[in-house]
This record gives sequence, structure tokens and C-alpha cells, in this order.
Amino acid sequence: MRLLTFISLILLFSCSQRELNRRAAPETTSTIIDIENSDDNSLISPEEKRRQAVLEYYRKLREEDQKTSTNKYSARPPIQRQKVIQKKVYRPVDEKDQFVEIEQHSIFFCMDKKSATQFNSADDCKVYTQNLITKCQNEYDQGDPRLTNCVKSGLR
Repeated sequence: MRLLTFISLILLFSCSQRELNRRAAPETTSTIIDIENSDDNSLISPEEKRRQAVLEYYRKLREEDQKTSTNKYSARPPIQRQKVIQKKVYRPVDEKDQFVEIEQHSIFFCMDKKSATQFNSADDCKVYTQNLITKCQNEYDQGDPRLTNCVKSGLR
């Protein structure tokens, strides 16, 4: 019997010491469960207690994050610089060879379209190709390889 009373006294004494230690410690609620179990809001429903506990928990996390954050420029978006577009430099072509090539393309085009109903006569085809060549010459200089490409793509 004495042993039983002795153990019960020790047990009661140790439990009371834990309560004293808890009361002596500063009241910091660091987890959601601690906030939920606090007796501050005895008239509030359990769902509302849970919601408030979660909000309080995340508010404390944000405060800690702001205290530890050292980079004050992290919220700024990075500066985007415009890309400099460089014009392609074309190697000039011999003007005489270019003229011959353009003439050959126009002649072959007219030969292809001779039987087509697009043009009534050979003169209509020649006028069409001359207009196209003139238009391309207005866009590009003589000797520029893009002039030949313009005529080729227009005759397709």
C-alpha cells in the first residue's frame, strides 16, 4: 500500500511540475494544433477554430519569412532587353549574270504559259513579266541576290 501511495505521489508531483513549466514558458503557439486547443475562443465552432488556427499559422510563417528575407529586390521582374536585329549582309552578284538569269526565267515562264488560258498572246506574258521585273527592281538594288529571288517567286 505504501508503494502505491508513493508512486501516485511521484506521478502527481511530476505532472504538476510539467504544468508549472508550461505556465512559466512564454505563450508562443507555433503549430495549428496548439492554436486550435487554446481556450481563447470557447464559444466558436470547431470548424471556425480550425480556420482561424490555419490563418494564424500561415500569418506567423509569413512574418518569419519576411524577417529572414534579405533580398529586397526579389519582387521586381527582371529587365528584358530588346534584341538587336542585325540586317543580313548580302554578297553582291555580278549584274550581267543576274540580268541574264532573270531574262531566262521570264522566257521559260512565257513558254510554260503559252498553252495556258491565263494570257491571250505572247505579248501579254512579256508585259506581265516586265511589270514584275520592274516592281522587283524598285524594291531591290541591281546586284542584290534578293532581286533574282523576287522575280522567281513572282513567276511561280
